[in-house]
Amino acid sequence: VCLVCDADTVYKYLFPDKPAIPNISLIVQPGCPDCAKMKQLLEEASLPYDELRYGYEVFGSMMKAMTAESTFPQIFIDGKHIPSSVFMEGKNLRSTPDLVKKILDAAK
Repeated sequence: VCLVCDADTVYKYLFPDKPAIPNISLIVQPGCPDCAKMKQLLEEASLPYDELRYGYEVFGSMMKAMTAESTFPQIFIDGKHIPSSVFMEGKNLRSTPDLVKKILDAAK
């Protein structure tokens, strides 16, 4: 019997044949259209995420230390930063049908 278990351990025990749900964190800038699109893509893929807002939970020096980037959104999957080059094209979110899969693959 597991007296102290985290959600991932319980999920793996209950659903051993299903892939683990990735831990996704987004750093977003309020009012950013690409951030809204990324959140929508993740929601459509039924992938839960934590949202950190620039200027509220994350500030300039923190973001620079974590990502060395200044564009939004910034994505972390299971603690690994996904470079914006994976999902951005210039200053716009890539319009690739399998964008969420590419992002998840980049975390492996």
